[in-house]
Amino acid sequence: IIYSIPLILIFSFVVAGYRYTFFIKNGFFIRGWLLGILASLIFGVVIKSSAILPDRHPEYISIPISIISVLGIGVIFSDPDFQVLLSKLRLKKDLITSYFSKKVIISHKKRILASTIIVGLVITNGLSVYPSFFAIGPNESITKENINTIEWMFENLDINTTVIASDHRLERYAEAMPYNFSTTGKISDLDKAYNLWGAENLEEYYDELNGTNRNYSRITHVLIDTSMKYNKVHIGENFEPQYMTNETWTEGYDKFSKQPFILIYRNESEARDTITDEAISWAEVYAVNWTYLETIL
Repeated sequence: IIYSIPLILIFSFVVAGYRYTFFIKNGFFIRGWLLGILASLIFGVVIKSSAILPDRHPEYISIPISIISVLGIGVIFSDPDFQVLLSKLRLKKDLITSYFSKKVIISHKKRILASTIIVGLVITNGLSVYPSFFAIGPNESITKENINTIEWMFENLDINTTVIASDHRLERYAEAMPYNFSTTGKISDLDKAYNLWGAENLEEYYDELNGTNRNYSRITHVLIDTSMKYNKVHIGENFEPQYMTNETWTEGYDKFSKQPFILIYRNESEARDTITDEAISWAEVYAVNWTYLETIL
């Protein structure tokens, strides 16, 4: 119940503010936005859609309910006499106050009954366990070490000539302003270096390094972090994740400690594993030695 208080509050403000969407400019659009997402949620649940994911809808619905809750907050706290709000409404004050007066006149018995039902719903919802499906999704977290490393790259590498290979989240972060780095997925989000991560032999991933038949030029740097090494490397929605290590195999990651890769930067956390004494979180930048590659190929 305690965890649910923020949601209970914002939905209370939505209830208070929803009626005012009938009297403000673009109110029809805001209601349609909210109801459209609710309809999509219900449709996705009913047909068990693998494309319309129910668990994504709370994210989508947060924007329209935030807009409506602002109306509710304004009415309850900032404008109790409706002076500011009424000046923005299209209808006259007497029509609106008359309309709302009819809505709030409730008998004493009905108030007690409504209050009992509402309190019961809040308590039972807070104590209920909602079944859900289990999904193994990509790691979307960005650690402090990731941020420090990309900051270092921004300060020390030429963004005009640098092409970064990494997983989905770190490439998207490196592409964002103010960094604006080029990555293997910047032009086409689905055309990424795929074999680079799990392959052991240069022949298996050379074309990806070189940008052969790809939408990017030569890869100059590779960005790796803890999640990519020990969990999985998410390349894009249409590709299966790649693995660099498992319980008995580490060659996918170990190849970066040899030519044509050169470790040029590492940022790690102060916190360390009590057994291995390795940093719990780290990020590494490897430069691709194209001079070496040109001499052996």
